[in-house]
Amino acid sequence: ERRDDGSWGKATNLGPPINTDADEVSPFIAADNMTLYFSSDGHPGLEGTDLYVTRLIRGQWQAPQNMGYPLNSAANDEFLTLAADGKTIYFASRRDGGEGGLDLYKAYPNPYPPQPVTVLSGKILEFGTREPLSMPIVIRDAETGTILRKQQSNAYTGEYILVLASGKTYSISTGEIPYLPDSLQLDLRVQERYDEQSYNFMLHREQPMQQLAVSVSANVLRSDFSLLEGAETVGGLTITEVQAGETIPLLNYVFFDHGSAQIPQRYVQLTKYTVVDYSIAALPDGALGKYHHVLNILGQRLQQQPELAVRLTGAVSEDEMQLGDLAGRRVQAVSQYLMDVWGIEAGRIEVTADGLPQNPSGSETPQGQAENRRVEILYRDGDNLEPINTTSMTRILKPAQCVFYPSIMSNAGVREWELAVAKEGSIQRIWRGQDSYPDSIVWNWQDAEGNVPRNESPLSFTLSATDIDGYSQTSQEHTIPVQFDSYTNTGSTSAGFVVDTFHLILFDFDQADVSRMNRQILDQVSERVTQQSRILIRGYSDEIGTAEYNRELAERRAEAVRQVLRVRHPNTPVVTEALGESELLYDNALPEGRFYCRTVRVIVETRR
Repeated sequence: ERRDDGSWGKATNLGPPINTDADEVSPFIAADNMTLYFSSDGHPGLEGTDLYVTRLIRGQWQAPQNMGYPLNSAANDEFLTLAADGKTIYFASRRDGGEGGLDLYKAYPNPYPPQPVTVLSGKILEFGTREPLSMPIVIRDAETGTILRKQQSNAYTGEYILVLASGKTYSISTGEIPYLPDSLQLDLRVQERYDEQSYNFMLHREQPMQQLAVSVSANVLRSDFSLLEGAETVGGLTITEVQAGETIPLLNYVFFDHGSAQIPQRYVQLTKYTVVDYSIAALPDGALGKYHHVLNILGQRLQQQPELAVRLTGAVSEDEMQLGDLAGRRVQAVSQYLMDVWGIEAGRIEVTADGLPQNPSGSETPQGQAENRRVEILYRDGDNLEPINTTSMTRILKPAQCVFYPSIMSNAGVREWELAVAKEGSIQRIWRGQDSYPDSIVWNWQDAEGNVPRNESPLSFTLSATDIDGYSQTSQEHTIPVQFDSYTNTGSTSAGFVVDTFHLILFDFDQADVSRMNRQILDQVSERVTQQSRILIRGYSDEIGTAEYNRELAERRAEAVRQVLRVRHPNTPVVTEALGESELLYDNALPEGRFYCRTVRVIVETRR
């Protein structure tokens, strides 16, 4: 048992019914702290050491239960461990059919899962300064008041992590002199699955400030890699128009609502009379705007290229498996649209229907379920849809983003807050919240409609807050200068450069492998690289999962692309950035938005 000072007490033999006069080895206690897995050759079993499970009920370990075949074999089976959700088992075995000696095996689902747990994590911070604090954390049974355990937050970061088994209501408290205590109550009595939650404890000093104080500052971030080297910006935003090419792959999925085989209204659908005037050149800006025309882009390509044929595969989510031939009806809806509206012959459209997609998203979350409700589109030879290539005058923003740092100090506590950015008296963006406020707010310079500033009038920003007592205050107004340069494609060396942007979206859920289609896009990248080029690679992710994991995933995606380009262009300067979910490119409420966020952007700047 661990003492309050962090040291360990004397080890205690578990005794019967766990231990026998033979060998008990490789114990593993699950996150619920009540389910024990171990191996033994002293309990009734198959042969050798078998895997067993026992549970702690009312302070007593119950008789171990053999986990049975096929987890156990006639050889030694040992060293069981679990994934965080308790459903996936990893263990070692000497069973027949292995590579020799102990081999590692994986099993799913766990026939004897532990009690579900919730992982609560966050920081303990001083309310006014946001400085991290090292504080004791006490976890109690909220119904009985019994102290279940104590631990300390990290002395340098203020971070803590708690693993809480379901079946109880927990009271979690922290704070000691000179800080006032703070607490959180968490009801997990009916929690039936693994979950992760976050909460930051904001501790007030015992003599807090007696008034509401509101301030905000902005940091105009600079990247070490400048796409517009030579354009000078002092404490503000520079917008430069340049001739730019852009490659946007088409996501080869059409997503459907739960239980429905009707093509959602967000996909642009024409009639056989309006397709005559359809033009890809008139597609709206942005990847999602173009993607929502995917059925018409496909129909026009099939119409213009009679040698092409397409394969459509319908799929359903795990919670739609019992809804009949839903996958078949979905694929029929897409096929019928191509035939009725675009006049594509049935013989050029191959249709199949599956259960889950071949490369499904994780079914553990509602977002993953939604992403699996789809029809997949491939050409019959297995190729994806060709990307859309455009050339236009585009705006390059330097720096790429601005970060606001709000500060609100109040004795009574914050009821609501608002950060507003204006230009020429018109509101450009507003962020609002209640109770707590973020440490920082990242802005990509776009207004609510996705437009960036178009002239040199400065941007202004203010922070307003109202406390619990109803007292309101607004910060001093600050400004950000805007410089606007317009370069035309005259070929002069003063204008100086062409920028090409390539989007690589074909990363599956939680994957970082460079697919065949992405390699084809990288072939196009190579065609634009000369001795006068520089390359910037930016990795992104969706918002599913933790911010730290998503940044690491974005870093792996960017690095995979860099490795390919480094081989092809060993003497070209290349810089990578892993932004993860810190800059969400698209609306993550839609499955296509999440897929388009699983991207790497490759930007090639070439001097004329």
